[in-house]
Parts: sequence; structure tokens; C-alpha cells
Amino acid sequence: MKKEHLKENEIQEYVFDFRNCNYSIIQHIDNCNTCKKAVTDYTLLSEGIKTQPEPLLEYDLAEMVMAKLPAVEKKPKREYNSSGLVALILGIIGATIYLFKNNISTLVKLNDIATYLIISIGAIIAVLWIADIVKSHNKKINSIYLQH
Repeated sequence: MKKEHLKENEIQEYVFDFRNCNYSIIQHIDNCNTCKKAVTDYTLLSEGIKTQPEPLLEYDLAEMVMAKLPAVEKKPKREYNSSGLVALILGIIGATIYLFKNNISTLVKLNDIATYLIISIGAIIAVLWIADIVKSHNKKINSIYLQH
């Protein structure tokens, strides 16, 4: 048993968290009238607080706080015109095909309709893919612009 009285946090541990309380603290409180009185006071205080009704405010606290906050200035959304980028990419693809048409025609025989169909589908997929990349790029640019 301790010769001196328990500290406030040890008494609070006994009152509010008895299951995890150190055995020496329990033993001290059992043998010390001063610390027993402090335990009784904390218990009465805790029970008194629990029986208090919830405070009712006659005003809307959230509204008062929101009114004191500074207004957030919304920046206008900046739109980027992506048609120039798409035209540039399509121009590069077209120039590449035009410059290397002799080499491409020797690699791929453009005689049957299936070859034209495959090339057309590939071109459509490439255009849609490029459009998706541009759209994603614009979203990222706008989100960066709106953050600052």
C-alpha cells in the first residue's frame, strides 16, 4: 500500500475505468478514508453530470458560425478549347500516312474491303481514344485551376 495519497488521475482511473485499474490503487482506496472520500465525490459528480438535461440553445449556432465565416469567392470555370489539339493530332496522323503511303501500301495490300474496314475501325478507335485523353486532360487542368 502507498503511504501517500493517490493522485487525481489515479482516483479518476478507479472511478471511470475500474476494470483496467492497478491492483495497488484498489488496495490503497480500500484502506484510505481520504481517497475513499475523493472516490465518492467523483462518483457523485459523475452521476450529477449524467442526470443533467441536454442544454437547449435558443438560437442556431451553426447559422451564426457560418455567417461569420468569410465568403468563398468562386472563380469562373475556365474552358479550354480542345478542338485545336484534336486537329493537331489528326494532322500529324494524316501527314504520317501521306509521307509513308508508299511504304504502308507495300506492307499492307489495300485490295480487299476487310483491310479498309480494319483500318477504318482502328482510325475511329484512335480518334475516340484521343478525344477521351483530351477530355481527361481538360478535367485535370480545370481542377488545378479551381484549386488556386
